[in-house]
Amino acid sequence: MHTTLELVLSHDGDHWLITDTDHSIHAQDLERLQEKISYQVKNEPHFCNQKTIDVTLLFDMNCFPRWLTQYQSHYFNYTFKVNR
Repeated sequence: MHTTLELVLSHDGDHWLITDTDHSIHAQDLERLQEKISYQVKNEPHFCNQKTIDVTLLFDMNCFPRWLTQYQSHYFNYTFKVNR
């Protein structure tokens, strides 16, 4: 069994950020951010019965220059798998 988790991704000029009501995760690069998210997901009791979790990162378009919005779906939204 697997599930999908959607998170909003943003950037503050120095760090990539994931912020929701329960967690705040930041890292200077996306690889490290993904590692931190994977760690949180693996240790989240809510997902204890899930074998695989698809984590989808959706870029917060409020942080994105308007003239680049035509490219956003190609470069910033992506999904990665976390195996428990």
